[in-house]
Amino acid sequence: MDVKFVSSLQLALEYPYYRGIEQYLKSIPERLRFTLKKNLRINLLRKADLIFAISRHVQGLLLKAGIDGKRIYLTSSGIDVDQISSINVKERVFDACFVGAIIPRKGVLDLVKAWRMVVDLKPDAKLAIIGGGSGFYINKVKQYIADNGLRDNVIMTGFVGEEEKYKIMKASKIFVFPSYLEGCPIVVCEALACGFPVVAYELPAYRDFYGSNLAYIGTGNVKGLAAKIIELLNDTDMREELAKAGSHIAKRYDWETVAKQQIKATKKLLRIRL
Repeated sequence: MDVKFVSSLQLALEYPYYRGIEQYLKSIPERLRFTLKKNLRINLLRKADLIFAISRHVQGLLLKAGIDGKRIYLTSSGIDVDQISSINVKERVFDACFVGAIIPRKGVLDLVKAWRMVVDLKPDAKLAIIGGGSGFYINKVKQYIADNGLRDNVIMTGFVGEEEKYKIMKASKIFVFPSYLEGCPIVVCEALACGFPVVAYELPAYRDFYGSNLAYIGTGNVKGLAAKIIELLNDTDMREELAKAGSHIAKRYDWETVAKQQIKATKKLLRIRL
């Protein structure tokens, strides 16, 4: 029995055959390299017998790429609900937090620009930014913070371990995630499991998983982002209502539940092949 199995697009280039091409790809201009990598991934996926799509948006992209829909299984990423629930903090010392890589598509510069507007109305407002980065973009973010008098209002922690990450998240009133592109951002689900509301740019994948239980803002609307943050900080009842609804949704994505679904799909494939 020969069953080819790919769990994610990210794993595609980890197969030995494609890994051997990596050195060659590095010698190619970046935009052309991106196109070649994309084509390699699609060719590999076309050979797979089972593909886990982590959202309907990703499922749609796979179908558009010509992948047989019968071989696509709609699933999600998972979170460790028990670990998150075990973390306790005494008080919420941050008004908001962000978790993610400090890169352009995560919208971190939008976030600090919005935070400048928040601080205009709430001078003591504190934002925690958890995550690492390098190069021009993180320097641009740091420079904006310095140039706009936000050093006392924005704390950049850099990379932290899982337990410390959850402690900081639980010590915050709201979670802000102005990313421009996501498939199934696990950190949004983690934030919901931590029991606080999420403000995010409206992306297709979010509606699939979280419905109307996030506070959505039009992509790139920095003023709207600031306004929604201020609204939530001023309205405890709204925060609690969103947090309660979100925490119920987060429980659906516990790793044990997700794993059982994926094992069931794999066993079904094996039974067919046997």
